[in-house]
Amino acid sequence: MWDLTGEWEHAHYIDGQKHTPGAIAPLPGFAHLALTPHPLLTLVEAVRLTGEEAKVPRRLYIFATGWQPTPFTRFAAQVRVDPAWEYHEVGGGHFVMADAPKDLLRIVLGAAN
Repeated sequence: MWDLTGEWEHAHYIDGQKHTPGAIAPLPGFAHLALTPHPLLTLVEAVRLTGEEAKVPRRLYIFATGWQPTPFTRFAAQVRVDPAWEYHEVGGGHFVMADAPKDLLRIVLGAAN
């Protein structure tokens, strides 16, 4: 996430874990009872692709159109035209489980069939 986000998020990641070293609070605006502090390293450590990810037989991408500005627009544009991906849009924000639970349920149950 470090490479996808800007100075505002970086400051939140670093400053937000002063009182809970290694764990940061959700971004402002993402208050929900289900959200707890997030491990800092999951946001700053690079992903290492080994080729194993190519073995995933089915790929779904859910783009939350109600969260702006979002760093995910470029990924949505890429997978939307890639036949290896099933592309979906929901009108909620980044916390799709809380913002658009019915849409998420429809997508997940559709993928299970």
